[in-house]
Amino acid sequence: MWRGLDKETIESAPYLDPKHRLTYARPDTVDSFLEAIETQRRLPKELRSLQDFLIVEQPELRAIVARDQLTAFERRHALAPGTVAVSRIGFDASGSQALLYVAFSCGLLCGHGTFILLERNAGRWDVVKIDGYMVS
Repeated sequence: MWRGLDKETIESAPYLDPKHRLTYARPDTVDSFLEAIETQRRLPKELRSLQDFLIVEQPELRAIVARDQLTAFERRHALAPGTVAVSRIGFDASGSQALLYVAFSCGLLCGHGTFILLERNAGRWDVVKIDGYMVS
């Protein structure tokens, strides 16, 4: 929803622009995040074969949607409680702050998205901020 917004949309609804909304993150972290989400790479093998999960990568999902097969896909996986999408991660220049987006969908008008800001402290990552972006 907030990717690739044009100038007119940002001016009329600035809250949709991550650079405007994510004032709690360092600007280079936000820039890195926005660049990272435009990058497509395959998931590591260990993530593609998790038990109890159906992993569908973005290009495959786009193909399902393009072929107008999303309803059939949802029907095949009707017992699933919903879907979770996790973005790529953006890091600040020092590698001490990270930003990602997690979206949960439980139906056509059901779901929410959350920005998660993490900071590295004493060798571990701590959640600094959880920012719900939209709820339907």
